Amino acid sequence: MKFRQLTEINENEGETWHYWLQVNGNEVALGHLEDFLEETANEMDQHHPEFAFEGRIMSEQEVDVLIKHADHGYMPTHQKFTGKIVLPDDLEILGPFDLLYKGAVEDLFE
Repeated sequence: MKFRQLTEINENEGETWHYWLQVNGNEVALGHLEDFLEETANEMDQHHPEFAFEGRIMSEQEVDVLIKHADHGYMPTHQKFTGKIVLPDDLEILGPFDLLYKGAVEDLFE
């Protein structure tokens, strides 16, 4: 299984978190989510958006090593989410903050 890195830079907690999202079976949803984050960042003219996809795709074994050695602050610096991604119909209304803030991306997985 492969995983894609979604990064959240949380200035409130002074931490950066890396969420590893299952790619297999979620390619279309991940594409929609990436487009949504890019459009939102462009609309807000953010050069350093709070949420962004990194180009990194890793195997589950590689992600598990990162998780095993992750730093722990407010939350672990690396977290893995598996299952099917279901994006809400009101994606644009919610916005990235309500959708993803502090690991809420987990709620998108069935």
